[in-house]
Amino acid sequence: MKTPTFYRSRARRALQLASALILVGLGPSVPAEAPGNLSAVLKTAATGADVVAARAAYETARAEAVALGYRGDLSLSLIPSWETSWVPDDDRDPYHELSTTFEATIPTGLNAAERLRMEQALSRTAGAEAELREALLDTVVSLHSAYVAAYLRHAELAVLEHERKAVRIRINAKEARYTSGEVSLIDLLAIREELREAEQAVEDGVMEAELALLELMLQSGTEIPRRWEPGALLEALPPPASPTEDLAGLTVPELESAIARIGVTHPRIVKQAAVLDAAEAGTRVPRDPLLSSIRVAYSGEDGHSGAVSYSFRAPSVSLAYTPPAFDIGSEPESGSNRNRSDENAISFSAVFSLSLGRERTHAEDVARTRAEYEAARLDALQRAVEAEVHSRHRRISAAEAKLELARQAEERAEASHAAALARENIGAAEPGDLEAAAAALARARFARTEAEISLAGERLRYVAAAHTPEALPETLRDTLFGGSL
Repeated sequence: MKTPTFYRSRARRALQLASALILVGLGPSVPAEAPGNLSAVLKTAATGADVVAARAAYETARAEAVALGYRGDLSLSLIPSWETSWVPDDDRDPYHELSTTFEATIPTGLNAAERLRMEQALSRTAGAEAELREALLDTVVSLHSAYVAAYLRHAELAVLEHERKAVRIRINAKEARYTSGEVSLIDLLAIREELREAEQAVEDGVMEAELALLELMLQSGTEIPRRWEPGALLEALPPPASPTEDLAGLTVPELESAIARIGVTHPRIVKQAAVLDAAEAGTRVPRDPLLSSIRVAYSGEDGHSGAVSYSFRAPSVSLAYTPPAFDIGSEPESGSNRNRSDENAISFSAVFSLSLGRERTHAEDVARTRAEYEAARLDALQRAVEAEVHSRHRRISAAEAKLELARQAEERAEASHAAALARENIGAAEPGDLEAAAAALARARFARTEAEISLAGERLRYVAAAHTPEALPETLRDTLFGGSL
């Protein structure tokens, strides 16, 4: 009898089931609900842990870019001052002068360094968005794999039961013939060993089916029971629906067109290109403007004064106004015959600054080396992605060939079953031959179904590798990407 391909040691199976029981022991004590069909499960990709993390990273990067692009708040200042003056050896009281200046600073834009940081933040945002799109498709593939595993492991249970039934019929016939002396003890022991393997395969199949179903429930966010006995989970839940029709609307892009658009739309390429753009932006270290600021001030004979200044280093306009001061006491006489309080005055000033040294050059050298490194990574990544897309496309052909072989094997199994049925009808069949042929036919049909599902999975993986989400069925595409494609 053919041992199932998923069969492993009993010790490892026991450890896996124990781990699963520990996990579900943390879950809610509510009746479990079976995941819906494949389409419903795939639509939960948007709430997957990887997608949630990628979305948070994108929102963070976007918020940082918005913050860096903000030119700043309006700043209002109130500057009170108190001045006391007196003349030594003078009997008069000190002279006190109280004044207040109102100042407003209005940002008008970003300086060169801030614009550079904003440009780099926009590049990081583009990379985070690409990573989010990749996480969505990767989660779809992961959910599809989990759903297919749960469906196939559950569907195979009927095949395993059929195979065990066939062995039991054969062992009954062997034991009768052994009693009459027609077969040897070795033949009887061999068929009993086959029965032991068939029963073990059924037991392992139930465990595999429960573990696969649990994995699907965990990935899709379906509530699971707090406790269950081995085998009870499969009895309590309906089997997963066949996934063969859910991806019927999936289209497979041509290899040439998929390769041609990799450098433009593939998330990993877009993300690395964004890193390269940010690195190249760093090579353009801005110089501080030679003219740092200018200022025009006015003071009148009536005591009113004001000033307007503009800063080029931190682009902003500042307005200042000082009303007439409030004085107490007698103002000391000036040593000059002129009293400046009786004059109107306008002043103009400018600040020029120049940095000397190699700080900017060193920063450009570091950034240029980093940009060369990121450019080499981008080139290597593009070749790797192209190779992966080629590989995934070839696997579709291999899956198609496997499906054709499975169909041929099914036809041969049907012919063998028909022949066994004909022999049974004329009484020429050995005991258990018809049941063995029926079990072989069930296994062949299961293998054909598995090959069909595997082909759909390879097509989905190709779509994910090439990142062509527009190839997804329309309802699924709109759910995941909001119809933005």
